[in-house]
Amino acid sequence: MGYESRLIIVQKSNLGSDDDGKQWAEVIAELNMCCMGDGPYEKLKNESPVTDCYIYMSDGNTRIDKDSYNKEMKEMELEEVLAALQEEGFEYRRIQPAYDFIKAILNSGQWDLNRVVVLHYGY
Repeated sequence: MGYESRLIIVQKSNLGSDDDGKQWAEVIAELNMCCMGDGPYEKLKNESPVTDCYIYMSDGNTRIDKDSYNKEMKEMELEEVLAALQEEGFEYRRIQPAYDFIKAILNSGQWDLNRVVVLHYGY
């Protein structure tokens, strides 16, 4: 992986799409993964579809639907990311906390898991 990575966990709204066909998503968490290498997560990201949603930066005004490299963000299912992180192994210090956080969301019963996804953001 040639650049830094962030996993942005979001819940897509159920308000429908905007004029451009994209829907707003609420950020649940943002995990800074830095450079993870070219392992299973990178493969999953590369094979994943472009997302149909957008988020707002913490200022609440700046709409984001592309990353810092002007690439459209990829969308992955929680379970897919969890499996890829497990396959990566836990030697890299940022994988275990990300794995545990995603697992906690899946087990909490507090989210509509049909609408919760992970977006990849490069910066």
